[in-house]
This record gives sequence, structure tokens and C-alpha cells, in this order.
Amino acid sequence: MTSNLRHALKSRFFRNMVLVVTGTGGAQVLGACLQPWLRRLYSPAEFGFFSLYLNAYTVMAIISSFRYEMAIIIPDDPEEARRILALSTILSGLFSCAVCLLLWLFRKPVLHGLGVPPRFSLPFLLLPLSLLTTSGYRIFSNWLVRQARFRATAINKLAQRAAEGCTQLALGRALPAFGLVLGDILGNAANVAAGWTQLRTSGFAWQCPTWGQARRTLRAFAHFPVYNLVPTLLNTAALVLPVFYVNRTYGAATTGYFDLTRQVLLLSITLLGAACSQVLQHRVAGRINRRQPITRDLLRVALGLAAVSGAITLGLGLFGRELFSGVFGGRWLDSGRYAQILAPSFGLRLVAAPVSIVLLVLERVRVSAAWQTAYFLAILWLGSGPGLPMEAFLHRYLRVDVLFYTAYLVLIFGACRRHDRSLAAVRP
Repeated sequence: MTSNLRHALKSRFFRNMVLVVTGTGGAQVLGACLQPWLRRLYSPAEFGFFSLYLNAYTVMAIISSFRYEMAIIIPDDPEEARRILALSTILSGLFSCAVCLLLWLFRKPVLHGLGVPPRFSLPFLLLPLSLLTTSGYRIFSNWLVRQARFRATAINKLAQRAAEGCTQLALGRALPAFGLVLGDILGNAANVAAGWTQLRTSGFAWQCPTWGQARRTLRAFAHFPVYNLVPTLLNTAALVLPVFYVNRTYGAATTGYFDLTRQVLLLSITLLGAACSQVLQHRVAGRINRRQPITRDLLRVALGLAAVSGAITLGLGLFGRELFSGVFGGRWLDSGRYAQILAPSFGLRLVAAPVSIVLLVLERVRVSAAWQTAYFLAILWLGSGPGLPMEAFLHRYLRVDVLFYTAYLVLIFGACRRHDRSLAAVRP
């Protein structure tokens, strides 16, 4: 067992994961360290607008390239992958231009419908630029993952966070209404610039596909927008809907406690889960292309994530209130109480979210689509009916999450086992 552990620690997979975790973790830590200063520079209203702005363009970024950027990692042929990158970039550029035009033509009803205060109407019009830069760095990041350039992705994330934080600090007093938004745009732009530089230095040459090539490529990978776009949108909506429900039923203060709880619990998924997902995507894609089994590798990753998630869940369950009140102040005691209830469901998400990338690599997007649609409907049910006491609502939320994410893990490992059995069936 000791020799197996030593071998695992020396493996390329482990080194790649450390690189990605270091970059993602460093970016997250840098952002967290800046929060005490930023919270003093910007008012709650300015942070509230920035949250609305982020949510708006994050949802649109899912649509911008119609999920074709997720297919960059798939093909064996590098020319095909280049065409997917080019088409994803073109689609995201066209979509951002369309959003810019619609926002300019219908800005008054849009701003009124979203409840954007008048002082933030001008910075909100920068949304298409945020959308374009966010889509760009996601596309380039997928190409770097395809090339196993995990050190580059780590550096890019640190550059993004540094540019964002420095800009927000510098503009906090001079342009408080614009500062958070401009920092976000410049951070994304720094990631795009660094990614493009790394692509060029590695010999990447931009080639715009012909109309015939574009049609063939879009058709070959059409299952990504057909089966992945709407379910991903539904999944994002499922994350947002509970916040709207809490705000409508229990008021703004309770929503603040609930939102802080979710941010802290989602931090581990963002930090460890996203990094693990990137490395796992590259490894599994390689093994599938070489016609090798994948279940054992996936099980090892899932067990490692389960150990981390179990420790986090236990710590929050025992000391949630003390941790939240100690770090954020005594008035955030309710957030710690909510975290004690919801920690098991977010711990389960930490295991399921990274390994779910396997369904995309296996091109089992229909399975993922069916699950995400069912989960969205369950969240809709969660907010229906008469209002419950807050803790009763949280326990209902917990039961929904545990049920659906357990089922998700069963579907993921079932798809992997079917892949492995298909390999065994064709062997002589």
C-alpha cells in the first residue's frame, strides 16, 4: 500500500492536479485576502449590483459559444480541435455583438426588469465586454487543457485575479460604481491575453475554417449544443432559484445569511473540484482514445474527493457557527447554522461535480441532460407550496440534493462500467 501511495504521489496525474490546484487555490486565496479592503472601499449596494452583473453574464456565457468549447478536448485530430476553437471564438464574438445591440436597443426595459438602480445603468452596459472576455478565456483554457499545459492555466488564473484585484482597489474611491465591473473585465482580459500568448509560443496558428469545414465540424459535434446547452442552463438556474425563493419568502437579511453560506460551501467545489475536473478530463480523454478502461482511475479520484469532503462536512457540522461568527463576525452566526444543515449536500456535490466531466468525455451528454433537467424540476418543486420555516426549507433542500447527487454518481459510474465492458467484449 505504501508503494502504491508513493507511486501515486510521483505520477503525472498527481503532479498535474497539484499544478492546477495551486493555480486555482492561489487565485482564490488572493481574492479572499483582498476582500477585507474591498468591503471597506465599496458599499453593500455596489456589491449587490456587482452580484447581479456577474450572474447575468455568467448565464449568458453558457450560451455564447453554444458549448462547442467543451468539445475542444475530444478529437484526436489537432486540426479538428483547431477548427472547434476557431468556431467557438467566432460564435462567442457574434453572440456578444448581438447582446450589445439588444442591450442598446432595449436598455430601459432590461434595466427596469432587472431592477438595476439608475446610478449603475452605465456600468451595466459593459456586460457584453465581460461576456466576450469570459468566453475567450474559457475557450483558450480548454485548448491548454487539451495540450496538458496545466502550469499555464495556473499562471493565467493568478494573472486574472491579480489584475482584477489591483484594478478594483485602485478604482474604489475614484469610480466606485464602475470599479468592481472594470476590475472583473480587466482580470478576464488578462487571462485571455496570457492564454493567447501561450498558444502562440507553442506554435498554434489561427486558421479560420472554410464554410464547408465549419458545417462539417458543427454537425459532427452538434450533440454538445443539442444535449448540453439547455441542461447546463437549467443547472445554473437551479443554483440561483433557491436564493430568489429565500429572498421572496424570508426577506433580504435571511437571504444574506443564506448567500454567505452558499459561497463558503461552494468554495471547496470551485477550488478543488474545478481543478480536479480539468486534469481528470485530460486523463480520461487520453485513456478513451487509447481504448483503455477508466473506472478504476475514476474511483480513486472519487474516494480522494470523498475523504476531503467528509473532513469539511464534519468540521462544519461540529463547529459551523463558531467558524462563521469567528471569521465573519458575530452577526453571521445564522450563516454558520445554515452551513451545519447544508454541509452534507455540498460535500456530496464536491465528489460528483468533478467526476461528472466523464459523461462529456464519453459523449453521454443525454444522460447528463436528463439528470440536470430532473434536478431543475426538483428545485422548482422546492420553492412551491406554502412557506416553511427557514430550517425546514433547508432540510428539504438537503434531501433533494442528497437524493439527486447520489443518483448522479450512480449514473456516472454506470457509464464508465459500460465503457470498460465494451472494451473487454472486443478484446480477442
